[in-house]
Amino acid sequence: LRLCIAKRVNLRDTALRKVCADIDGSFRDCHRELLVNLLSVFALTDSRGRQSIGYCLSTIADHVPDAERRTVQEFFLKSKYVGVRKRGYKCVSADTVVPQELLRNAWEQFKDPECAWVIVKTFPPEFLTQHRAALAEAFTEGWQFARLYLRIAEIRPNLLTELRYIDEISYCYALFKLGKKIALKEAVKIIDT
Repeated sequence: LRLCIAKRVNLRDTALRKVCADIDGSFRDCHRELLVNLLSVFALTDSRGRQSIGYCLSTIADHVPDAERRTVQEFFLKSKYVGVRKRGYKCVSADTVVPQELLRNAWEQFKDPECAWVIVKTFPPEFLTQHRAALAEAFTEGWQFARLYLRIAEIRPNLLTELRYIDEISYCYALFKLGKKIALKEAVKIIDT
């Protein structure tokens, strides 16, 4: 796998499947060494090599024990490359329990929209309430705003009115999802604007 990682993609994929199958059978020292090696050579390669190593690391992360998976996630989330961090957000969001401290640090440092989305889906409503303005700044789609405020409404339903000033359609959607009705006069006003 190390020999063909960036040059021969067809061989890389075959070797990667074999390594992952072996790890599924039993995670051994040679697998740990491979992981350490991939992490250490990442910074020494060109962009094509980094993409290939990132792909291998994210694939291997799905098969290794939790401690090693967290090592890969931390490596991804601390990267200066947004593409690598996106791999980290995807890897983290697949976990049952997300590493909130890693995500919080990534959010504070990079403010990536993908990080904001994972935070909205997984963090407690109290955190979302406190950081709603910054999180909303990362979003561009109404459904993202709606999801943020639906989570906030779990503990602070009165803040839902803020959503109306951000995106009126998302506000209407959130009200519907919460089983609340909008006044006819308000609905007409929203439609007319």
